[in-house]
Amino acid sequence: MRKFSNWLRVAVSLVLLGVLLWQVGARNTLARLWQINPLDFGLALALYLVGVWLRAWRWQGLLAALGQRIRLSRLTELYFVGTFFNNMLPTGIGGDVIRVVELARDGTGGAMATSSVLVDRAAGLVSLMAMGLVTLGATLLWRPGLIETRVALVIVVVSAGVLVGMLAMMGADTLRRWFGRVPWLAQSLDRPGVRRFAQSFAAYRGGALTTALGLSTLFNLQLVATNYFLGQGLHVNALMDAPWLYYLLFIPIISFVLALPISISGLGAREAAYVALFSSVGVPADQALALSLAFYAVNLVTGAVGGVLYLVGGFRGAGREKADVQVR
Repeated sequence: MRKFSNWLRVAVSLVLLGVLLWQVGARNTLARLWQINPLDFGLALALYLVGVWLRAWRWQGLLAALGQRIRLSRLTELYFVGTFFNNMLPTGIGGDVIRVVELARDGTGGAMATSSVLVDRAAGLVSLMAMGLVTLGATLLWRPGLIETRVALVIVVVSAGVLVGMLAMMGADTLRRWFGRVPWLAQSLDRPGVRRFAQSFAAYRGGALTTALGLSTLFNLQLVATNYFLGQGLHVNALMDAPWLYYLLFIPIISFVLALPISISGLGAREAAYVALFSSVGVPADQALALSLAFYAVNLVTGAVGGVLYLVGGFRGAGREKADVQVR
């Protein structure tokens, strides 16, 4: 069943991307992409790479709230490795699983590793959605009519769903006790591992969560700036009345689509979101698609760094195991 699901996601990616390239024009899109200003692309890439360190810092604070002291360099390495696997596995969150596995191998319990990664991911999404809602409110107040009603509705619905999900996560232990009253669920929910996992979310309340949301806001501004400079390099920004405003509105929705397990590495789904959103404000479809592929290229370069780190780390681990065998 899992193999079928993975192949289905691959098929979704190929179909979506194929349809987009057929409708928009593959030759025009690639021509736009090759004309990107190298300086703007380099600046976007540099911002995104710094953002990896910023997210690792956020994750370190969440782990510290659980009593786990992990080196920032190690967490930064795991974030790069996670990006590599995000690009390889059939979902935009596949790298999160790798981060959990590697952190658990480092000695952090599986329950704590899982909850820290979930809250880390959720803090980023909540911050993005809050940013989108604030920008939407300001836009409707000061520049009514600038954003289409259907786009505004999507922003509100997605943001509300993410915020409700975050609240449910932080109240996981309370939900566990409530559902534990159901006879056929009681035994499963009362297992020590499940109980530790649910109770671990309480440790993030207060300072740890506030700091995580603050760092998420900084990273998300970097994410918006990354897209802005890619748009600058592709001459997209000149086609919009208020480019910064549109990036602040659209990037949260695109990030949400990227996290959905419907395609491989978000490929196809992400491109469809870029084209739908940016086309609604007058950007030609081929330029919107080129913008999406440019951002994908930034992810690929970042993932390539993670692939090298994972390969080197694997060789180091194999060397240590060999040395241990020889000593014995």
